[in-house]
Amino acid sequence: MLRLFKYYKPYILPSLMVAVCIITEVAAGLFLPKVMSMIVNFGVAAGNIPYIYQKGLLMLGISAIGSLAAIGINFFSAHISSGFGHDLRQLIFNKAETLAMADFEKIGTNSLITRTTNDVQQIQSFFISVLRVMLMAPVTLVFGLIMMISTSLPLSAVLLISAPALVILIYTISKQVVPAFFKQQKTLDKLNKETRELLDGKEVIRAFNGQEVQEASFESANNEWAELNLFTAKKMALMMPGNMLIQNLTTVAILWLSADLLSDKVILIGDVMAFLQYLTHILGAFSMAANMFSVVPRAQVSANRILEVLDTKSEDTDNKQEIELQGNISFRNVSFHYPDSQVEALSDLSFDIKAGEKVCIIGGAGSGKTTLCKLLMGFYQPTSGEILIDGIPLQDISAESLQKLCGFVPQKNILLSGSVAKNLRFGNVNADDEELRRALRLADAEEFIDKKDGNLRYKLSQGGNNLSGGQKQRLAMARAFIKKPKLVILDDAFSALDYKTDAIIRSSVYKEFKDATLLMITQRVNSMSDCDQILVMDEGRLEAKGTHEELMEISPTYRELVMVQQQEVVSA
Repeated sequence: MLRLFKYYKPYILPSLMVAVCIITEVAAGLFLPKVMSMIVNFGVAAGNIPYIYQKGLLMLGISAIGSLAAIGINFFSAHISSGFGHDLRQLIFNKAETLAMADFEKIGTNSLITRTTNDVQQIQSFFISVLRVMLMAPVTLVFGLIMMISTSLPLSAVLLISAPALVILIYTISKQVVPAFFKQQKTLDKLNKETRELLDGKEVIRAFNGQEVQEASFESANNEWAELNLFTAKKMALMMPGNMLIQNLTTVAILWLSADLLSDKVILIGDVMAFLQYLTHILGAFSMAANMFSVVPRAQVSANRILEVLDTKSEDTDNKQEIELQGNISFRNVSFHYPDSQVEALSDLSFDIKAGEKVCIIGGAGSGKTTLCKLLMGFYQPTSGEILIDGIPLQDISAESLQKLCGFVPQKNILLSGSVAKNLRFGNVNADDEELRRALRLADAEEFIDKKDGNLRYKLSQGGNNLSGGQKQRLAMARAFIKKPKLVILDDAFSALDYKTDAIIRSSVYKEFKDATLLMITQRVNSMSDCDQILVMDEGRLEAKGTHEELMEISPTYRELVMVQQQEVVSA
């Protein structure tokens, strides 16, 4: 928790202003009972009307000062809380962008969302409480005790019983609820995961009539969350009644003791009234401190979760070369397994691709084709072996150089909410409308975009869900083409297209990027006939490589795939 304070430096001055306002408000609040006691003792008792007016005006002035101080507390606290929350969210977001893919997946999308929203909200609540409660409570307690003792030492002895009683009450309840607060944040991650799966997978759930299964899974997480909240709410509900009971019993004890003191004229009636006000302030300070037990544990959990993200090491960008790459690729005995698996996704992979070559990668599901592309894009590092581009180890090349080299169309077409132009300009932020249209023509997408309202300004929904699968795929290709890359990586980019559209786009790409290196993952044999070489993958290994004619002779896997597709064409 304390380590978060290093991000708090911009708010030190406003915090000092909060402290000044709190001291002013507390002083005003504690001085009012003293003035009231003077009015009762020397004004009302003596029938001194001018004295009453004089002290009454003083009370109004003190109240005004206290009110202005309270406004200042709220203003500066809100400024600090909202500003610090804004900074934390920005830090988490920026950090997430720099995380290695393995670390990103380890933390998880659902957890990152919770940490950016709910966890930051808990930290904001904590800082408001710290500024307004943790400072106000001790100030009130110290100044209140001074005023009480100066008013009546015998009556102050009552606190020797009531104060320990309040401490015991607070400790007993907090001991039960603090562990539950720690569980709540983890349960919220689970609830977010179930909600996202319900929303993202609604089509699959309906197609397989899986509503009942999904509802049961959501209900389980929802019930766990509700039960934890109900448990903590029940326990915390005892805090206020318990506090009020102790406060009322203390008031009764004071009134009972003050009867003898009044009769002996040791104390005046105004002093008793002032003493009761001081008692209310002091016991209220205990209540404020007690409320922190519902904030601090949650904030501690949230702080740890936020720091886990911020402390995760970003991808190393030091000592990496900024270089103009040409696209010569070499894999040297590359093996790789994902962080959460010990099964090799790629095993002892070795091959060379010269700049300007057209290369197809083919293989069954799970053979490692997409993993190969992810390694080439630098999303993951090989567990052994080495990847070279233009003879330079991939880990020594800067991300900017690699991104400038590559135009990547992933297997899953991801589009962002916003205009078509906004999505395309991810490939080139400085592209004008004519360049955008040229990329759309290359991807055979200009015609359907022109039919949309607004054309390039047409608004895409989240994930591009207001487009068909083939339309999304073509926009994803246009986004890559607009970069004019020297290395074009197409990860099964034609899977949602018909054969005619496939042929049109492929022909355009071959002409436009005739000097670029083309790396294509595909299952369509007709797309491979004009490739310079074909890599045949099987269970993470490179079974064979060569031209179409060569592979028909040496690769049973490739030969089987060709025969199956030829039979499908004949049957059609």
